[in-house]
This record gives sequence, structure tokens and C-alpha cells, in this order.
Amino acid sequence: MLAENDQLKPGDTVHVGQSAHPNPANYVDADDVIDVAANRGYDDGGEFAEDYPGDISEEAKERLNRFLRAWLRTYCAPSFYTVENERPYVLTAADFAGRQTSEELP
Repeated sequence: MLAENDQLKPGDTVHVGQSAHPNPANYVDADDVIDVAANRGYDDGGEFAEDYPGDISEEAKERLNRFLRAWLRTYCAPSFYTVENERPYVLTAADFAGRQTSEELP
């Protein structure tokens, strides 16, 4: 960061944190799939499909959740990250030791 920003100097405050890749298994669950199926069923069948897909057992939902979690972790790994434990940090002269400014770079 310091090598990319010539305007930062000792005494400036920046924010630091830890990067964390989100768990894609948190993005979709069995209830989401069931809701989509119900909505599409209603789109096709109207009031005749109001109770579609019917009562889905907790066991069936858990089986679908296990499948979705495994599938999402395998095929939908995030290429982005979130920042955790963010906090302000005051830059010191030691942070700049050995830094080359853009004018000094070859």
C-alpha cells in the first residue's frame, strides 16, 4: 500500500484489517430453492399451484442443505473478500523504511 501511494506520510491514519473469503454456503439454502420452485409453480399453475411444492420435511430440507453447501463450496468459491477486524492505524516512520517513491522507481 505504501509503495503505491506517495501521498501518505508518517502521522497519517489509515485503516487496516484482515481479509476473509466469505463462505458461499451462506448464500443459498433449501428454503430459497423451495421458494423459487413455489413461485415458478405458481407462475405456471396459478391458484391451482398455491400449495406447491407442499410440505417438505425437515429431513428433506437438511439433505438439500447438505448438498447445496457442498456444491457451493466446490463450484462457487468467492474470488472476493471481506475485511474483518478493521481498525485505524497511525503510520510511523518505521512503516516507510526502505520505501521507494514513484520518482525513485526505475
